[in-house]
Amino acid sequence: MRILKGILKEQLESAGRLKKGYEQSILNLHCGALVSKRINNRVYYYNELRDKNRISFEYLGKLDPDRIKAFNQDKHRKNEYKRMIKELNLQIKFLKKVLSLKEIKNV
Repeated sequence: MRILKGILKEQLESAGRLKKGYEQSILNLHCGALVSKRINNRVYYYNELRDKNRISFEYLGKLDPDRIKAFNQDKHRKNEYKRMIKELNLQIKFLKKVLSLKEIKNV
């Protein structure tokens, strides 16, 4: 039982490290959302940023396709990191619950 408790603690620590890594990765990605506006048959791009209840737009101008692709890739990566963090939160909650059981606590 002592071995099992050690493995569970190790998994809990590992999940915590992974979660911190994913959260840090999200901070390193582009903030906001890419928004395009068509004015006089020309497309202009803006970065939409949210700050609590306030929304602001940062003018980016005309973007080349590579920069647009980078924004979209960051958006997909951010969503994937958020999904992984959600799964890790469930795993952490489960491991804490298991480690708090009397049978395992008393070992």
